[in-house]
Amino acid sequence: MTDQLWKGVFISEALEDPRILYGFTCTKIKITSDQLPLDDKGTKGRWHMYWIQAMESDFDLFANNMKYNGYGHFWKDNTIQAIFQKRIFELDKHDKDTWSEAIAFGLSQNIEAGQLDFLTED
Repeated sequence: MTDQLWKGVFISEALEDPRILYGFTCTKIKITSDQLPLDDKGTKGRWHMYWIQAMESDFDLFANNMKYNGYGHFWKDNTIQAIFQKRIFELDKHDKDTWSEAIAFGLSQNIEAGQLDFLTED
């Protein structure tokens, strides 16, 4: 199997070391307004969102750098790879039934249900 390029989006505040984002091609950056949750302890602030491109072989780097209560995801064609702290879930973009395990895991990490939407640009 060849290593393939995927699109992804990560919030730098969800990463233990957000500098890992510097090693990837960034196609878009968005800084949100404040008052968004930064952790499950009630801390609020701005999110720094990075749309990047990465190879499939880089997914473990992200899974090993995610904070508790954070996630990011990659997508290619109809497949989404949801990246949590030390966990990766494969989802079918068009079959929300395949999302249930990833959503349950995210909820168990105190991520708000409304944030577990796994949006893609396509």
